[in-house]
Amino acid sequence: LRSSTRIFRPIGSALLTSAGSCTRGRVALMGWLLTVPFFAAVFWQAFADGRLQEILAWLAFSLAMLQFACLCWVHLDNSFLGSGDNSSGEPAADGLRAGLSERDIRLTFQTIPLLLIANMVFNFAYSMMLGPFYNQSCQMDLRLGGSQIN
Repeated sequence: LRSSTRIFRPIGSALLTSAGSCTRGRVALMGWLLTVPFFAAVFWQAFADGRLQEILAWLAFSLAMLQFACLCWVHLDNSFLGSGDNSSGEPAADGLRAGLSERDIRLTFQTIPLLLIANMVFNFAYSMMLGPFYNQSCQMDLRLGGSQIN
């Protein structure tokens, strides 16, 4: 199942074009680029210990909150995406955006705020559940009949 429609290049092109022309575009690009240092900090934190692990945890949290704020703010109104001269919904004539209209690109990012907020709410509730779960499992009686389950 191969498609000749390019997806990532037109979206990347729209982000880069808007980053060069307006503040909202620059904030969007920064929000998406913050993904790289966030994952680097989280990965490094997994192998660190002591004070460094705590510093990396706070760094990752700060990056995540900054990224969350940037992406939610910019994608509440996606009118900044693209060059602004193709609002008809027709695919652009240039080769970079062939197959996707600016309307399609804007609709691609429309659900980003909702996805981020729903993900954050779910992960918060899940994290609140994990603490007591681990505490209960440490105190669990593993005796079954006359033997112990390990």
